[in-house]
Amino acid sequence: MILLSRAPADGDHLVEIMPVLALMGLGMGLAIPALIMRAMTGARPSDAGLASGLTNTAQQVGAALGTAVIATTATLRTDTLIGQGIATLTAERDGYSLAFLIAAGFVVAAIAVAALFDRAKPAPSAKGPANLKPRTPRTRPSRIRPRRPKGSATRSVPGADRGRAGHPEPLDRGLGQELEDLPADG
Repeated sequence: MILLSRAPADGDHLVEIMPVLALMGLGMGLAIPALIMRAMTGARPSDAGLASGLTNTAQQVGAALGTAVIATTATLRTDTLIGQGIATLTAERDGYSLAFLIAAGFVVAAIAVAALFDRAKPAPSAKGPANLKPRTPRTRPSRIRPRRPKGSATRSVPGADRGRAGHPEPLDRGLGQELEDLPADG
């Protein structure tokens, strides 16, 4: 950001702008995944979704607020300089220069805050500490099912047919079969 703030109004894009933008892209490509991993380090596996969502929301809100602040600052500075009679191109460059310096200040402040308040601890392992017993999962009580007579694999339903490959038809199919066998009115 500081390098962009020093770009001249009539500078060459390939020499003064593109290398800085490439450096910024490389830096953000390395920094953002590392920051997200750092933010996720202290989260328990059960809280990983919450931590990820909070990190991404903070990133989006911070980018929106930061853009609003530096764009407003650049516009105000440019308008002030144009009002003083400075050429438009030079005024715009000076306005953006101020905005880039403010953005660099935000980066330095973010690094300072992160260094001061970084208290993340590694997440506990899935097994937990050695001195604690693992929790047994809660299970629902099983339903009590009636006993079947010996030798029968399914409930006997009058009129139930055997389906394909000798498998019994579902219970409601057997009852439907009985209803079809009743005499029709009329």
